[in-house]
Amino acid sequence: MLLSLGLACGLSDIPGISGGQEEASDSSTGQIEVDLGSSSGSEEDSATIDDSPPAVEEPAASEESNSDTTEEASESGGKIERPASEAGLADEQIFILPGGEPPTLDPHLSGDATSAEYVVEIFSGLMAYDPDLNLFPDIAESYEISEDGLVYTFKLREEAQFQDGKPVRAEDFKWSFERACDPTTGSRTADTYLGDIVGCRSKLQGEADEVTGVVVVDELTLELTIDEPKGFFLAKMTYPTAYVLDRENVEEGGATWFETPNGSGPFVVSEYAPDEGVIILDRNENFYGQPKPILERVIFLINAPIDLMNGYEEGLGSLGLDGFTYDTIPVGTSALSAVTDPNNPLSQEFVSTEELSVFYIGFNVNQPPFDDPKVRQAFNLALDKERMVRLVFQGLLPAATGIVPPTMPNYENPDLSGFDFDPERALELIAESSYGGVSELPDITLNLSGSGGGVSALTEAIVESYKVNLGLELS
Repeated sequence: MLLSLGLACGLSDIPGISGGQEEASDSSTGQIEVDLGSSSGSEEDSATIDDSPPAVEEPAASEESNSDTTEEASESGGKIERPASEAGLADEQIFILPGGEPPTLDPHLSGDATSAEYVVEIFSGLMAYDPDLNLFPDIAESYEISEDGLVYTFKLREEAQFQDGKPVRAEDFKWSFERACDPTTGSRTADTYLGDIVGCRSKLQGEADEVTGVVVVDELTLELTIDEPKGFFLAKMTYPTAYVLDRENVEEGGATWFETPNGSGPFVVSEYAPDEGVIILDRNENFYGQPKPILERVIFLINAPIDLMNGYEEGLGSLGLDGFTYDTIPVGTSALSAVTDPNNPLSQEFVSTEELSVFYIGFNVNQPPFDDPKVRQAFNLALDKERMVRLVFQGLLPAATGIVPPTMPNYENPDLSGFDFDPERALELIAESSYGGVSELPDITLNLSGSGGGVSALTEAIVESYKVNLGLELS
């Protein structure tokens, strides 16, 4: 058994503390709101903040890897993982883990972390990232870029096929891109990830019937023309909005086609029953990629009525899975002290891994008081991010100095230093602002992303910091 913490997020100096969810603010209340984004879909239970330094150091990471574990993240960034046996792989490769209920498995509609956890295993596209975050051709076998940087020509793998054995061809990408850019589809991400392609935005706005920048040269050649040279365009092709779909599957399946999808990714949906608490993915035996998946089956238990730790240690017999246990579970901030205690046997199963996530606070700059840049700077200076990561995350996170998370290219930028903790300067800036002082600021509401009624230790720390350092009570 292996217990693991997957945290590489940090507290960001770009006004706030960040994550991957889209932020939604409700301006109907008449109050000023700050959106707290996170890389997960829910707030975890609160934990007591202890101002003493952690008793133990982070366990050293092993240099060897012999497991069939996953890299998934939780809002806390922590997890417990059970590796493959030291004697070798088990005869039956089944992986069981807790999972969230996805709002959709439609790649063109998904824009949340929970849906993406499933979508990226079921579908695929022209490009992908390897474990070291290097771009590589996926369904595309190769690509060429014109000298002016406007035309991308992709040669598709002849062996690429959908999960039912039907070949993936350039026309499938043409139809998929047209669907994603069709305003009746309702994609919230098409403009961001496909909007560089000539004609996409015109179609999204109802001004055109076709995305003219997508051209089928022949059945294995696809040509994409973009509006101006953009070095990041290929990276956008890794996002689910750019994934290929089987037209017949979508059109014949109706509004719930994605419950029985015919994707092209490494895993097939064999059971989609989130209302009954389970989503099961089986290995796609027709997968074109290398290496083939080791796991034969992945079982996601959705909102399972069982304590995660008990399910990890004692088993899942109460769910009818006698002899099975969770292979990995997330570790919340409230459990970090326990699982890093060397006297706790679970500390031997605890692993800290990096994830591409940054917690941030997003300011609504269109409403007072955050329409004044001096107020925004003051709120940055009033947060002691180093103290937060030490107390809330046991020092297992770095404090972020920007929106780019660790492990991503260009993470370390010597020209960007971020904001240091300086509460005195924060008060001075508010006094210098158009509001003239803290007492003149309007009421401020902190919005939390996700679902659930709990308030995390991180949120408590943020609220406490503004109360102590600025004399502000956030609602």
